[in-house]
Amino acid sequence: MRKFVLILLASLTIILGAASPLFSKERKPVAIELAATEVERSLFSGNESSLGGFGWLRFDCTIPMPDVKIVKPPAHGEIRFEEVTTTISVTGDSLNATSAALNKKCDGKPANALRLMYKAPEDFTGKDVFVLDMDTKLGYVKRYAFTVNIR
Repeated sequence: MRKFVLILLASLTIILGAASPLFSKERKPVAIELAATEVERSLFSGNESSLGGFGWLRFDCTIPMPDVKIVKPPAHGEIRFEEVTTTISVTGDSLNATSAALNKKCDGKPANALRLMYKAPEDFTGKDVFVLDMDTKLGYVKRYAFTVNIR
């Protein structure tokens, strides 16, 4: 019996020693690299333009409003976001059979989305660059790097 208790205690010591990092209050940061989707647009100085709409389709044909984090703000112009209602339409080639079926099921239905607006300054010509992270509300974050050519 004594031998059994000693073996049990030794086993528990090994198991708890291996599991101790799981219970530690100190957490090491996890480096997550987001590959940016590069977007390039052009517009005249002093003008405001839509640079894109954002929304990711759910299986119930709704689009959750994404959360936006401005990683790097524009150095010259101003950005703003507005909620818009859009119609879901099947365009282009789908990436896989699931998205093709979803697009077909949701085609023509209204949904909310987020529109990105950019206003170029009156007295500036050149490039303006900014970076956004979008939480899709579907379990992942997408990064967008915008380059705006202002003439």
